[in-house]
Amino acid sequence: MVTATRIATQTPWFVISQWLDYLKVSSRTLMLTALITAVLLSAVSVVYVRCLERQLVSTQQSLVEERQSLQDQWGQLLLERSTWSNPVHIQQVATDQGMITPQQQAIIMVRS
Repeated sequence: MVTATRIATQTPWFVISQWLDYLKVSSRTLMLTALITAVLLSAVSVVYVRCLERQLVSTQQSLVEERQSLQDQWGQLLLERSTWSNPVHIQQVATDQGMITPQQQAIIMVRS
């Protein structure tokens, strides 16, 4: 029985209640302090989450702009590829470089 009493008097809640009795703090004051602390922590949390949200929205907007820029660049590259692969353009470049179409007699068929 003495051991059970000693264990009960060593629990954290018992020690806290003794400490509060020593400081003469009422349970009402303790509850009010706990509620004020909870409200302040909640307010700080709201401010933190709002700040984080603004940063994430800013990052999202910059990424959307970058995606749009990359899509524009991709469209320009597709247009350039179609221009360079156009048979009329290829023929023009070949004639500018002095290339000619070979005569029928100059073509040799290689069979494997």
